[in-house]
Amino acid sequence: MNDYYEANLPSGKKPNATSSSSQINRFIKEKYVKKLWVNEDEDDPVYLFQSGELSKQQKKKERKEKKKNDRAKRKEEKKRK
Repeated sequence: MNDYYEANLPSGKKPNATSSSSQINRFIKEKYVKKLWVNEDEDDPVYLFQSGELSKQQKKKERKEKKKNDRAKRKEEKKRK
């Protein structure tokens, strides 16, 4: 989810352990309310979750990753033979 909300986050903008509470609060509002650094090419993950699409996308991604891993495994097994 951070990949979406921080896609265009300038370096050094993210608060750290020494940041004041007002800096942290401002960052949170800019990130989640104003959505200043979102990836405009992707759908909002909150919307996807609420609509049920997120789990569909996750399952599709998992299937794709499994296929990729299976192919790599078969290729490695062929090398051994």
